Amino acid sequence: MKSAQESKNELEAAIRYAENAVSSAKQTIESMEFRQEMAKKQHDKQTGREEALTKQVQELNATIQFHIDREAGFLDQIKELKEANMSIVCDNDDLKDELHRQKDLEEKVGDLKEDLKDQRNFDQEVRDAVKEFVEQLGTIGFEEG
Repeated sequence: MKSAQESKNELEAAIRYAENAVSSAKQTIESMEFRQEMAKKQHDKQTGREEALTKQVQELNATIQFHIDREAGFLDQIKELKEANMSIVCDNDDLKDELHRQKDLEEKVGDLKEDLKDQRNFDQEVRDAVKEFVEQLGTIGFEEG
């Protein structure tokens, strides 16, 4: 049979072992909590970026729509100016005035065509930028909904 001292020593060793196990478990819990907090911060950061990128896509789409509508307005103006050109009646008394007006309208049509060309170039640049932006979204795992 063991002596009381041996039993006491064994109990103290068991207590130290249990205390070490509890300390190790506490460290593991703290480590897990830290990792969980870091993962949550990373998730929040990623979510914020996705929201900002989504807002930018919406703004770019609104800009594209604005320019499409503007282009349609230019086309309508060109059509109206062409119709106005066609409706000029050249009688002998007003011939000089009408020819001058026609020249002005043709210049305006030319200017509008140039503006339309510039607008189309800009629209293409915006489309390309949106395409590149959407591709960048894909590289960070964002899926368009």
